[in-house]
Amino acid sequence: MLALTLLLSFTSVIAAAQHKLHDEPVVGLCDTSVKSLSGYFQVSEQENIEKNYFFWFFESRNRPRTDPLMIWLTGGPGCSSQLALLSENGPCAPTADGLNTVNNPYSWNSNANIMWVDQPAGVGYSYGAKVDHNQTMVAEDMYHFVQSFLTAHPEYQKNEFFVFGESYGGHYAPAVTNRIFQGNMKREGLHVNLKGVGVGNGLTDPVIQYQYYPAMAMNNSYGIKTVSEESYAKMVDRLPACELMGKACQLNVDACEYAYTYCNLVETTPYYNTGLNPYDIRKPCEGDLCYNFTNIDTFLNLPSTREALHVSDKVKKWESCDTAVNVMFAQDWMRDYQQVSTTSSNVLRILTLYLLHRNSFQCWKLVFAC
Repeated sequence: MLALTLLLSFTSVIAAAQHKLHDEPVVGLCDTSVKSLSGYFQVSEQENIEKNYFFWFFESRNRPRTDPLMIWLTGGPGCSSQLALLSENGPCAPTADGLNTVNNPYSWNSNANIMWVDQPAGVGYSYGAKVDHNQTMVAEDMYHFVQSFLTAHPEYQKNEFFVFGESYGGHYAPAVTNRIFQGNMKREGLHVNLKGVGVGNGLTDPVIQYQYYPAMAMNNSYGIKTVSEESYAKMVDRLPACELMGKACQLNVDACEYAYTYCNLVETTPYYNTGLNPYDIRKPCEGDLCYNFTNIDTFLNLPSTREALHVSDKVKKWESCDTAVNVMFAQDWMRDYQQVSTTSSNVLRILTLYLLHRNSFQCWKLVFAC
């Protein structure tokens, strides 16, 4: 297994990047009881490559001066964090028609200052060159985003800082956390008061996690046999080859796309062919992401919403996920990010969200896919 610390050390290609952050207050939208900001973080790299990351920030409803500061990264790869804001843990949710919002009393900003970031470029309201394809690139950009945000808003510099991610955020969150930790150790830029990392339903160690897809499909705790006996037998029979290919990926990145293609074909495709919801095996899929998010799509594409959030005219339409961004990470998918790093894990709080993820080997009892 290639150590994450070594993986994140190759940043010379983007060493000359220039960074700029611009945000403005959000007025009259979502949680109007607290300070809210939205804007873009711009990364300008060599060869005229430009990436622009959208974020939406809410102060804590409780004690914003002392409550933690958090960053939320939705997975995919290629899916918008605004989807999580409006359907999972944000301060509001759209009404059924998508023309207004209702308050969420259980929002994470009840006790934290939190921002939802659309990344990489091309995801959600973000735009620019779709070039990111591994965690070195993701972590480097998010490190400088955090640096730029804290520079622009020094009132949060002393707050405890946490990185959270879900699904493919099981790659993002450990990588970004490690990059921030290494920046602190090397005394780069501002010191970030980094205290922990959290992953929900995360794809973090595929070599281990893929071994449990057959059991989840046939011998789950709900007694639901989601695939046929024949399909189950083939999934079990092909596991050793998948495991070997996944291990090869840790040693040679050129092997990773083969592992990605083979393991998904033989271990997850049989389940997806059933039409069942991969996030709740009791239900069929409804909609592109197996849930009906049309009200969120409507709300985030309203001219009034775009204006209030200062969305760039270069973004023609908000979409929940971007397929072009997703396929860019084919070589990254099977990489192991279970270790933040030996050193940083000794001083950080590491949280696995048990509401979504039972342990490091398999997803929660209702969830087939991470």
